[in-house]
Amino acid sequence: MGILLPEDYDDYDQQFVNHLESPEYLKQRNFMDVWIKAMRTGKNYKETNHRIPYRILKKDVKWHIATSPLMGIIHENESEIKDMCTDNGFKYESDLEEVMRCLENGYPVVSYLSNMAAFTQAKTIDVIHWCVDNKIFPYVSINVDEFDTWSLSHAKQAELVKGHKLEESRYRASMYNFVSMIAEKSPFVSAMTATANYEVGGVIDTYGDLVYRCINPLVAGEQGKYAETVAHLGEVTYFDFEDTPLTGATNDLEKTIVKMLKTRQRIEKLTNLKRVVMIQCGNDMSASETGYGKSPNPAEIARIIKKYPHFFEPGQYGIILQNDGSITFGIHDKKETKTDDKGAMKAVKSFTDGARVLLVKQMAGRGVTLPLVKEVMTCRYSSHFSKLGFVTESWEQFIGRGKSVNVGAAQSDFWKEYKSVLKTPGYQQLANTYNVYAPDTPMHSAGIEKHKTYDACTDDMLNTDTEIELCLACGQPILVHQNHPEIDMDMFKIDEVLQAAK
Repeated sequence: MGILLPEDYDDYDQQFVNHLESPEYLKQRNFMDVWIKAMRTGKNYKETNHRIPYRILKKDVKWHIATSPLMGIIHENESEIKDMCTDNGFKYESDLEEVMRCLENGYPVVSYLSNMAAFTQAKTIDVIHWCVDNKIFPYVSINVDEFDTWSLSHAKQAELVKGHKLEESRYRASMYNFVSMIAEKSPFVSAMTATANYEVGGVIDTYGDLVYRCINPLVAGEQGKYAETVAHLGEVTYFDFEDTPLTGATNDLEKTIVKMLKTRQRIEKLTNLKRVVMIQCGNDMSASETGYGKSPNPAEIARIIKKYPHFFEPGQYGIILQNDGSITFGIHDKKETKTDDKGAMKAVKSFTDGARVLLVKQMAGRGVTLPLVKEVMTCRYSSHFSKLGFVTESWEQFIGRGKSVNVGAAQSDFWKEYKSVLKTPGYQQLANTYNVYAPDTPMHSAGIEKHKTYDACTDDMLNTDTEIELCLACGQPILVHQNHPEIDMDMFKIDEVLQAAK
């Protein structure tokens, strides 16, 4: 594979090259360059296949540290980073003793570490000191993925950035302090995110010497250039949170779940492509708890879903993904089996597996690619607000789980061969549209509006002068769909039509 040639650079790559090649770049210290890119548009791909090898091959970086806050993101990207290292003659090592051995022997090294491993253990700091003593600096680089998660520079910034207080004695700003050590001696310090918080985006200054510098802030409407490579935002539904126990009368939450399940089933039948519901749940709500701030846990949501088995075919099932033990649950029966995050993700991504519901607590909320998730709901009742405005980064990230492109049978060939939904045989807009469901709170509304303004793509953004007319029977463009019988357009008969198309 090797390094990309100049003629292969897109705007995002070219900005990076221009920045590193500027006369003052190698002199800079105490800066963290923040790169912003809309969700599901290939930040990690660009980092792996262009930016890491460029640093090493063009700028003589000896050790590159890539970090991520979630092991799920690392599992998804690690194989590609390993292949890139092999193709370019680099060493891939996350064992710190091996890192030092490789550096001693003159090999360029790439490490991919969790934030916890990189920023909170003394051993990593020891290796930084070793690099100082062995004159590896300034050729140590670091890039922090999902930067907004660990970026807070001091506890005193928390109320403005996070919308809540943090105890100064307990918050150590581990990432900020670790990166500061590198930035004092190296210019190769960067981060990337799609959702910059108030500190990352430069609305307020950092607390210490390390300065966050946003290189390419998002511009309203510019996300349209990605419309041919991502899923498109469909309907947004808000629901009330009521002081009604979940075991009592049907409340607005349950009504909204029913609407979502019905929508999922209808679109799956129209497109003949698997479609998955993903619901973000709370932690510890029991059926007797009521009121604002009480978020139903996965077991409560699973109980509601099981009340409506007619929205699912036999063999279709749900998954509860959680740190304290993930399980699959039957919708037509009481069967439960243990699973793990890798097995769960594989099942959700498979076009043939029966998984149709993914319930999560604090997992899979950002970073992971889930092309078949197209009904996205949160029932975590929260509303974070600071003097600067609503704090929406986590909520926006969860919305983005529906944004990965879905082109059905052509999925595996999309990035290698087609690279545009308009060039993909059998493309179905309906299958590539995600719907969002959220509590009717000012924070959730603000997050949706921000998503629409800076991140979401819609059908009208497709770069075509020809309106794509869809076949109602199969959901495919009229030009490519197979012969289907005429169907009655009387919407009162739509259930009958869908049943016939089953």
